Amino acid sequence: MIDFVKTNIVDMQSWKKRYASLIALGGILEVPDKAAMSGILADSLIMLLNMFKDNSMKVREAISWVIQKACEHHGDVLTNTGEGT
Repeated sequence: MIDFVKTNIVDMQSWKKRYASLIALGGILEVPDKAAMSGILADSLIMLLNMFKDNSMKVREAISWVIQKACEHHGDVLTNTGEGT
């Protein structure tokens, strides 16, 4: 599933693919394995935050949800305070 996210999250031709990849990423973030998520979040945080500038309102809504999921399940990874970082 992460390959789907990596491929489609950067598809600037289709907001639907970006939206779908964000929904998939939000689902992936519910996995309790902080070690697996730390690398994904650390590597993609700047890109994800930049998606708040997307032209599509649906994509901006989805990125808000993804950031909420990241904070809810992996807040320590985002703030570099967890033992998994």
